[in-house]
Amino acid sequence: IAEPKREAVELLLQQLAQFCSKRPRLPAPPSAPGPAAPVQGAPATPVPPPEPPAATAPPYDAYAELAKQVAPLEDSTNTTTKARLLYAKIELAKLIKKQDDAEKMYLEMADRFKPEDLSPYLLAQIGDFLLFRGDREKAAGFFQKLRDDYPKSDYLDYAYVGLGEVAFAKKDYPQALELFTDALDKIGASSKVKEATVGKAKTLLALKQYPEAKKLFEQVASVREWRGESTAFAVFSLAEIEAQQGKYAESIALYRRVFVAYQKYLPWVAKSYLKAADSFDKMGKRQDAIDNLKEMLRNEKLVKFPETEEAKKKLAEWGGAA
Repeated sequence: IAEPKREAVELLLQQLAQFCSKRPRLPAPPSAPGPAAPVQGAPATPVPPPEPPAATAPPYDAYAELAKQVAPLEDSTNTTTKARLLYAKIELAKLIKKQDDAEKMYLEMADRFKPEDLSPYLLAQIGDFLLFRGDREKAAGFFQKLRDDYPKSDYLDYAYVGLGEVAFAKKDYPQALELFTDALDKIGASSKVKEATVGKAKTLLALKQYPEAKKLFEQVASVREWRGESTAFAVFSLAEIEAQQGKYAESIALYRRVFVAYQKYLPWVAKSYLKAADSFDKMGKRQDAIDNLKEMLRNEKLVKFPETEEAKKKLAEWGGAA
């Protein structure tokens, strides 16, 4: 547990957390013997009163159980060991549906430990967590450590994809493209193949390499196992490719596909309504654009999105009543 290069340790800690997440089964109490059959002519045996119900078991404390299991390691001064014990608590918190606790402990790990203290798996997890929170610079430090020190790790694709996202956010599109491409072609991303493919596709779109971007987004949209928000994003991006090339009729069909087929993914629904209206307007179909925005405003689920305010402003400019 003290050696960062031992990549199986986190898997064992996950199993330990799973073990501690559920109350151990108590052995069933022995069943009382049934009443003896009455003997012909013998006096009746009085029936004993029913036994009082067993006391309810006290609430189970999964955290206390985990602390008991890892007690022999708690006094360790090794920082890798301490980080891994905290990771075990994070896994337990997720299993017992205490996501707020898990996020607080992720933040604690990111602040308390340096990248050199962590195993490849923890570097990948903390980097991803920080990236999701928008702390890209700090995330980059964890991803860079993973990339530099563990070039044969099973989790190396986290580093390439994470650094690709950091470069993309900085609009360093050539660097982002190189990182996403390396994740797919050089190291053969497995855990992050979807994210690497989406990352490469959106970078190609940003670079206006439309044929290559279209091919990848069509791939993302067609993979059944990737169905979800990435599908909605892929279809929206295919619409963007058409719109940016002046193919407005084609773009409208794709934007409509987003807000009809992927209604669950509201951020992309809101963006698609607004972009479809723009495409209608550029085609000279102002009334269709107005009708599209009115339809958008009737969707109560979109009220809090910034695109809704923008839609109201456009309607005012175009002479349509909100």
